[in-house]
Amino acid sequence: MFFFIFSTTFDIESISFLVSIGLCTKLVTFKDTVLVTFSMSSEADTRTALKMYVPKFQKSIYVLENDSGESLAFGPGHASNSFMPGQQGTILLSAHRDTHFNFLKDMNTNDEIILYNITNVQFNYKIINTKVIDTKTDKVGIYIGTEEFVLITCWPFDSLDAGGSQRYVLYA
Repeated sequence: MFFFIFSTTFDIESISFLVSIGLCTKLVTFKDTVLVTFSMSSEADTRTALKMYVPKFQKSIYVLENDSGESLAFGPGHASNSFMPGQQGTILLSAHRDTHFNFLKDMNTNDEIILYNITNVQFNYKIINTKVIDTKTDKVGIYIGTEEFVLITCWPFDSLDAGGSQRYVLYA
């Protein structure tokens, strides 16, 4: 086990993410200092693929490298069969509507979303369209040739019933 002390200059959201996937335990927060323990093992079976920043809400979200049910329990996931930013194809991210992608309901056309890859290269996107689909009859495709950024979550946002077939899709 390792102990680290961070000041607020360290990204507190990064610590929160590491705590959420079980890589560390935040022990104490006192004024400008956070004491954190890191363990060598973890139950998390995924890694960070991207960082997403939403300027409208000053919100940073870490995106995990796949969109399996296990990953989505910890955060948004990058569909493993989709492309990464900067490649010529569809980038597909998904997350639960009542947690990590709850803010999508308040996004509008021309709002900006910024992605950072693991080498911290920045990619800017603007929302161009949103729609609701039914997965029984419609699919979201992964396309090659033109970069497209797609976010998908369950619909409706305020439903108490989980697992329906409707999805909210945001295109940028």
